[in-house]
Amino acid sequence: MTNEAQVLGNVLSSHPDILPIIRDVREKYNIPEITAEDSALLDILFSDESIDWETVRKDVEERVRTTPTLVSDEYLKIYKLFDNDDNEPPELKNRNDVPEDIRKILIDAYALLRGILKPIKEQIDQYYKVLIDRIIENLMTGKNRAIPEGWLGAVYTTSFLGNKTIVAMIGQLGDPKEISSQFRSKYTETFGHDRPTLNDENVDTARYLSLKLNGMKIKDIVDIYAERHPEEFPPIITSNAYRFEKRKKEVSMKKRIQRLQSDINKLIRDR
Repeated sequence: MTNEAQVLGNVLSSHPDILPIIRDVREKYNIPEITAEDSALLDILFSDESIDWETVRKDVEERVRTTPTLVSDEYLKIYKLFDNDDNEPPELKNRNDVPEDIRKILIDAYALLRGILKPIKEQIDQYYKVLIDRIIENLMTGKNRAIPEGWLGAVYTTSFLGNKTIVAMIGQLGDPKEISSQFRSKYTETFGHDRPTLNDENVDTARYLSLKLNGMKIKDIVDIYAERHPEEFPPIITSNAYRFEKRKKEVSMKKRIQRLQSDINKLIRDR
């Protein structure tokens, strides 16, 4: 648990948007104000059946979710837009003048957008839940716990264009070292340890791999290589020494292309 999370947790109940909720709910349900050290009062409070904590929680939830300043306008718009099970954009509803091919494109694009932004809605839902939990805990015990690290930054896996994608988000108060560590762990968890490292030679080899994938024979690829790197071949192309060197290059080029193709397959394969 980072120091930032603990510090912010200790002052959360004093936040100008949270404090009025705590005060109003405490007054409405006659909940005594206590501290974590009031063990005797805690026992009385928990045994007091006159306080319906389920009702209190519903009230707190309603107040939290209707306090617009607890979530930024941008995120709130995303939340409201996707707080439903619609499979088509709102603009298409009750529209019969949109051609079917255009409608399908728009619906597919909307589904893609929902997939990308769904984690944001889930983060807001989790944010609301934890915030409500913290308020109830403060009302019941007077305690303030550290806020979740996810409020300061988050790392999660989503899908983009059909591919697994890792997203890292961090706010101004987040710890970049902590988020970096979470990102590396999530990357290993999602894609594994055996990620090939591509170097400058791989970049050069990619040109020849492209030629091979387009149907060019290795011997013709090596001819192109020889034109680019004449210093690696004897000067007389009709000599036995030149033909011998070319055969060696054909063998090594074939291996280079195979290695690169294998590395690319490891990078893009579905895990």
